[in-house]
Amino acid sequence: MNKILIIIFQVSFLSHLYGQKKSSDWQQMSLIGKVKKIIEIKEICPTVIDEKGKLHCHIDTINYEFDNNGYLLNKRSIDNRNTEVKIENKQKIITRYEMVDGVKKRNSEDVYNDKDLLIIQTEYYVHNKEEEILSHWEYFYNTKGQKTRQKTTSIWNGTKTIHISDYNKYGDEVKSQIFVNDDLTEDKTLKYDYKYDKKGNWINKTLVDDNETWKRKIFFY
Repeated sequence: MNKILIIIFQVSFLSHLYGQKKSSDWQQMSLIGKVKKIIEIKEICPTVIDEKGKLHCHIDTINYEFDNNGYLLNKRSIDNRNTEVKIENKQKIITRYEMVDGVKKRNSEDVYNDKDLLIIQTEYYVHNKEEEILSHWEYFYNTKGQKTRQKTTSIWNGTKTIHISDYNKYGDEVKSQIFVNDDLTEDKTLKYDYKYDKKGNWINKTLVDDNETWKRKIFFY
């Protein structure tokens, strides 16, 4: 009888563990409602000078499209010719290689956790005989799958620079700290002004005390 109870408990536990799904992209982006599409426009003014000396704004446009369950339709692509994908300790590791003087060397590596969230990125300098890390990123998330912190480490000519960024629920950087060889050289807080639609999604965003603005058009199912 006890053995039967133990088996039932183990099956129930494993079903719960492996039955969990990663948070939808709606949740990770703090969207409210069944969002189908977003057109996001970032504007920095002024940044560009034409031949006549006239100032213009730099504008970037990003399109997001979601399926009916809240997951992004656009997926990342991988070049399988120079890429190796493996699973270790429930983590997916994607390694990209580059041929240098006939030798296959690691160019970059991405590590995803069991919820398919990117947690580590590494770029390598391939032109030395010994493998050398050029830049290293670490990403931290809350239970909703939203990125809360990013730690970037860069090493160049003996100088190590660490940039730690903290993010709010919208994915905007709200705190920035920079360390150069372990000395704190920058410590600043960033503030944003948001305007929302009737559902509570932001549609206009401005970085306070700066010239960056964002606008979003949101379409629903």
